[in-house]
Amino acid sequence: VLVDEGSYVRRGQTLAIIKTDVLNIDLETAQAGYQNALKDKQRYENAFKTGGVTQQQLDQAKLALENAAARVGQARIRVSDANIRSSINGIVNKRYIEPGAVVNPGTQLFELVDVSKLKLQITVNETQVASLKTGTKVDVKASVFPDETFTGTVRFIAPMADASLNFPVEVELSSNPGNKIKAGMYGTALFNFGTTAPVITLSANKEGDDVILTIADNGPGATNEQLKALYDDTAAIHTKNGLVLHIIRDLAKAINCTISVNAVPGMGTTFYLKFDTA
Repeated sequence: VLVDEGSYVRRGQTLAIIKTDVLNIDLETAQAGYQNALKDKQRYENAFKTGGVTQQQLDQAKLALENAAARVGQARIRVSDANIRSSINGIVNKRYIEPGAVVNPGTQLFELVDVSKLKLQITVNETQVASLKTGTKVDVKASVFPDETFTGTVRFIAPMADASLNFPVEVELSSNPGNKIKAGMYGTALFNFGTTAPVITLSANKEGDDVILTIADNGPGATNEQLKALYDDTAAIHTKNGLVLHIIRDLAKAINCTISVNAVPGMGTTFYLKFDTA
């Protein structure tokens, strides 16, 4: 084992070497077989010129040589595979083996993390996804660095909504100076679509005995204080800045339901009301 946890590795770098004694013997045996097959082929070619062997015998010698060459190639691949190499540039996050350990095919040996290409995974509703396209530049905020703004690029937009009628989107960080952002941190993508007409969409779908009502808008995105108003009858939410919040709060009062929310700054807020119809 040539690396430890925390080690920086490059693509193609050897991380560990599996004992190759038996593999090397197999390779040597295959190479010896190839040399014998090569000599046999040469002898048959010479004998064929004088009529000592038939065309069929010569063809069989050529086929034997090809098979021997294939066995040498396979043996070399097995020896090469004994060198465990990194497939990416990154950092060794976990090392699952120790020197002398016995490993089987499929055994996980290392966990590598490429912090140079971090992705932020978010979801957007159907109104918002219509305004997105891959390649769009967006600002990204990390919760642990509230005063810093990072640049990201939309790399993937799901072609189909998930079970919650949202569309998964991946934003790749274009730069990560000093590797400040770590894999697993929480972040927020800030989208700017300019001025658009306010839109509220409603949809419903059934999951088993439950009915899920989805209410989404394309506003600035509800803040934490606005979301708290859902459960606080004394909170004042102005209609101009929180029409959907008023609708949700009134529904919550009138009907016994479970509420969940997905707010994306600059893109709007989506509420999910789950009703048990059993």
